[in-house]
Amino acid sequence: MRKKKSVKSNDNSYKFEVKSNMLNHINILHGGELVKHFDNAAGMTAMKFAEKKVVTASIKEVNFFEKILLDDKVKIKTEIFHVGKSSIYIYAEAFIEATNKDLIKAAEAFLIFVGIDDNLNSSVVPSLVFDSRLDKLRSEKIKKKFDL
Repeated sequence: MRKKKSVKSNDNSYKFEVKSNMLNHINILHGGELVKHFDNAAGMTAMKFAEKKVVTASIKEVNFFEKILLDDKVKIKTEIFHVGKSSIYIYAEAFIEATNKDLIKAAEAFLIFVGIDDNLNSSVVPSLVFDSRLDKLRSEKIKKKFDL
């Protein structure tokens, strides 16, 4: 029987500080660098949820809202919003941590991971259950945002 896990068990965050080698030619965080961090953060969330190895199947969408500068502290929050038989759909948001502790949303991404076995074949992952109606509604809102 397939294991079930709650949406609360996938709460994750990931932090990094922007260094000079991460900047592009106009001295802001290179978009590809942020995508790498989205992939790392979402991958950790997917692996924790799946309780097995996972691989990135797709980075469906990345949207940038604010520039991220040298020495900015960036916090990435990830959330699993849908799970298939072997796939895990993750919404990720990047925030700049302001000096007053406020978080400024700088970007968002939608990624899909697949659970794998030791032979690198797709493998069943736990099914997703919601602890509350509010969690389920949030998941539905994210699905609608990305036309799922």
